[in-house]
Amino acid sequence: KPRYYSIASSSVKNPTRIRLLYRRIKYVTSLGYQREGVCTSYLSYKGDLGNQDTRKAHLAAYINRNTEFRLPKEGHVPILMIAVGCGVSPIRALLEERVALIESGRRLGSARLFLGFRTPDDEVFKAPVEEAIKIGALDDVSVTFASGDKDKRLVTDVLLDEGEYVWNHFESGGVAFVCGGARSFGAAVEDVLLKIFQLHGSLDYSDSEQYLRRVINEKKIMDELA
Repeated sequence: KPRYYSIASSSVKNPTRIRLLYRRIKYVTSLGYQREGVCTSYLSYKGDLGNQDTRKAHLAAYINRNTEFRLPKEGHVPILMIAVGCGVSPIRALLEERVALIESGRRLGSARLFLGFRTPDDEVFKAPVEEAIKIGALDDVSVTFASGDKDKRLVTDVLLDEGEYVWNHFESGGVAFVCGGARSFGAAVEDVLLKIFQLHGSLDYSDSEQYLRRVINEKKIMDELA
């Protein structure tokens, strides 16, 4: 059975390499036996054959293309990126591509990132985000943590707080990328968008649903969900 991983790098920046994001899974069964995830453990060991032979094992892989998950061809179009957990992988790829485009002389529209993790220890790719802000590929980032000692919030909470910005973003023709490890996250984002469209677009529930369906059909909301 194949294991699917979102690509965390851009072919514009690295046309011959693919970067993946994964966490090595280790757990204890109900009978007290320690087990490891098959694929993540293999990747962690980098395919080492476990002997004095310096060769590495080959990894059989293929690319399952998501042809709709792309930055807008028109660089001036503003983008929103909304992600939790492993959804940071495609976000990293988008940011890397925007950095590469700016370095090549392209002028891009605004970009804002809403990012959520379970705890501060889970936060990864700080450096690429900071680089993107420094070079102008990212205008602002909001990072939330679902658990911990303090400041427990969800990405959807921040989106609702920034509802006026989100509404104006779509009204101005902007696009959004929604990324996460569960389709329930996509449903949660849609629920909060419906609330935002009602609050800041003065739409009733039926009209807000139609508005959401329209921006989805127009490919102004793209997702990468497990």
